[in-house]
Amino acid sequence: MPAAVRISEKSNDAVFTLGELFPTGSAIDVLSSGQLTLWRDGHEHIGVLAEHEGRTYVATPRGSELERLLRLPKATDDFGNIELLVSRLTAMIANHSQLDEDSSLLVAAFVLSSWVFDCLPTAPCLNLCGRPGTETTLLKILASVCRRPLPLAQASIAKLSKLPEGLSPTLILNHPRPAALMPVLAAITGSNVSLLAHHRVVDLRYATIVCTQNPIPATALNVHLHPEGSAYRRITQATMEQLADEFQPYLVRYRLTRHREVANSEFDAPRLHWNVRMLARALGAAVEGSPETQARIIEALRRSDEKSKVESSQSPAAVVLEALLVACHEKRPEIHVFEIAELANGIFLGRHDDQVLSPKALGGILRAELGLCPERNARGYAFRMSSQTRQRIHNLASAYGTLSMMTPHPDCALCSGLANQTLDPGNHIRKHVHDVHEVHEVHDVHEVHNQAGAEP
Repeated sequence: MPAAVRISEKSNDAVFTLGELFPTGSAIDVLSSGQLTLWRDGHEHIGVLAEHEGRTYVATPRGSELERLLRLPKATDDFGNIELLVSRLTAMIANHSQLDEDSSLLVAAFVLSSWVFDCLPTAPCLNLCGRPGTETTLLKILASVCRRPLPLAQASIAKLSKLPEGLSPTLILNHPRPAALMPVLAAITGSNVSLLAHHRVVDLRYATIVCTQNPIPATALNVHLHPEGSAYRRITQATMEQLADEFQPYLVRYRLTRHREVANSEFDAPRLHWNVRMLARALGAAVEGSPETQARIIEALRRSDEKSKVESSQSPAAVVLEALLVACHEKRPEIHVFEIAELANGIFLGRHDDQVLSPKALGGILRAELGLCPERNARGYAFRMSSQTRQRIHNLASAYGTLSMMTPHPDCALCSGLANQTLDPGNHIRKHVHDVHEVHEVHDVHEVHNQAGAEP
């Protein structure tokens, strides 16, 4: 480890910053002391001011509550190499959470990606699926080692636009309202999504952890948490501090020294399904320089995807989507909830499954799990089968791995489009201002609480 060099503490016209990445490979980050660490030409420089490329930087002031939640690293330290860092993270996660080997490896890769998410093709999303309370242990681990964890009671695009510029947190959304989740998730995990708020351009991409009872219909790393297999160690506040002190110095050094290689990564996994391929690109780029680890991630994702599709394709939500696909392919102008229930129950019967969905239960699945909201008319609640609704139904059906999507309908362009969908291998990370919007009625974002530290 090169000796740290003190930075001058006298300067005029300093630029406030919460962290900077430079195309040359240099980088600045903020430590819990309020000092800056500057990595340049293989050396670390620490001080209250950082001078680089003719500019002087100073840490942006932060409120005490926000500072406590963010868990900024106390120092930086040499992590050895990518294989060693991933191995240490994987072993720690497996030891405390008792996840299987594949899940522990993938969660470790997500942790790494949270430190360089702004260098990735898409911002990574981790979906912890299970009954409320089953996520507590793993969430505490992640809040200790992910970059700048920020639990939010409820997220909205308007509130996210009020986050301090350059904060770049890992958002933690613990059992959010489904209807509010999807537009926010589309914004924060997109590759080219920015908005105009208060006369400045806001980049909405963040690494995100979403805890839900059922898998979210979006490109995410799904980790299923089963209470019968949760005989794991209790994570105390002292343990969280210990994990942060042990791993964060390695992780911030990883960000400082590896961001350029991550941003320039051409890693791809073309044999995976398109949505898993997108996830593989992000996680694989985070371990750029370790082909062996990248190969392990691909195999773990492939096995995890197969397992998830088997589970989700047999869920009531998937059967409801099967029924909605029938309405799409029959080109119905609208379909009522009671008609969807009849179709879904017919599918259950054909599969020798004794489940029966009432219109009320089906309505709950539509709203709570799928984020679909029927409208009331003279005959009850119904969907108008517009082109946008059909597209959304097909996207959800693909995400849930519904059985009928395995054999696309011959006369359906949407089915064919999803079956043939691929990603352009040359799409590397770039900074764009795309789909710029003005945000109105922005509220105070500090509606935060330390969900990661709460016991179930």
